[in-house]
Formats: sequence, structure tokens, C-alpha cells
Amino acid sequence: MTGVQTCALPISGAYSQLSRIAGVHLVPGARFCYLVVKVINHSQLSATDARYAMGKTTYIAILEDHPSIVDGYRYRLERVGDMKIAGIFSFWEELEAFFATPQQVDVLILDINVPTSATNRNPYPIHQIMPKLLATQKGLHILVISMYKQRSVIKMIMQAGARGYVLKDDRQTLEELNSVMPTVAGGGMYSSQDAQAQTPGNRGQSH
Repeated sequence: MTGVQTCALPISGAYSQLSRIAGVHLVPGARFCYLVVKVINHSQLSATDARYAMGKTTYIAILEDHPSIVDGYRYRLERVGDMKIAGIFSFWEELEAFFATPQQVDVLILDINVPTSATNRNPYPIHQIMPKLLATQKGLHILVISMYKQRSVIKMIMQAGARGYVLKDDRQTLEELNSVMPTVAGGGMYSSQDAQAQTPGNRGQSH
């Protein structure tokens, strides 16, 4: 069934709902955000898209070697009730061991310049690793968050299978990281404006 439906949500819950519903118009009220929602015909959605349209829990793993950055991600993600951190890793070797068996992870956040291990400070080969992870971990989607703005780097990452590329100096997107997760977890694309400008062929959603 498709059509238009009006509903009211408390302000505290409305923001996270907006990122999951297509065709939303927001009308703020004193205590409620009134939503005019286009009802989605779920038969037209993939199984993954339908899952996130219904607000299922999103499991997230993080590979990042700077604790302060990890703390920022956790703060923004863990305050949302339907997002759970499945694992946090400082070295590629740790993440590799984690994914040695299938895991329930929907979104993997990767930094590019992360050491291979505690004894090998060379960066892990992200462009080689990503296709292997995507081939072995069913339902996994990768979001890269990096300081690198070079067009060649962004193009390489997207061609390797990433569903999004966010720059670390894109403070507005990082402040709203919780709203990016459903897009990526549902198989959509998300890029910072500056990153998308470097890859004009990418038609994914930009901030």
C-alpha cells in the first residue's frame, strides 16, 4: 500500500526517524515534530532497504587509531537507540582477526592511514582489503572517513567498493554521523561535498 500518512513524534525521536523514511516533510510544533510521511511500498524495496526502513538495529565496527576521534564517533552513534558498536580496532591485524569468522556488522567505518599492527606501523593496504571484506562478509557496507582529499585516493576508495567517503574536516557531517548510517547501511551512497566534487561521476547523496 502506498500513500501519504501524517503522524506525530516527540522531538527527541523525530530526528533519527527522518533519516529512515522517504518523502518526509517536517513541521515543528511546540512539543512534537509533525511528519507528513510518504508510505513506502515495501514490496519494491530490497530486503536490506526494507530492514532499515523499518528501523532495525544497525551494527557498526570502527577501524581508527586515534582515541579522541573514536570517542567522537561513539558519542554520536551510541546516543541513538537503534545503533550498536560491534567492535573498535586500532590496528588492521585486530580487525582481520575479528572478521576471521562472519560477523553481524552492517557498516564498517575505516580510516585510511591506520597501522597494520602494533609492531608494523606501515598503513594497511585498504584498496586490497576492502574487496576481500565485502566478498566474505555478507551485508557489510563500508564508509571511509579520512583526511585525504586527493582525487586519486577518493576514486580508488570508491572503486574498491566503499559506499561513502567523508572528510575528517567536514564537521557538519560528522556531527550528524548518526543520520549517515542508515543511508550507508541500506546500500546507499554518501559523500562529503568536497569529496563528491573530486569524483563528479559519483551520484551518491552529498551533504
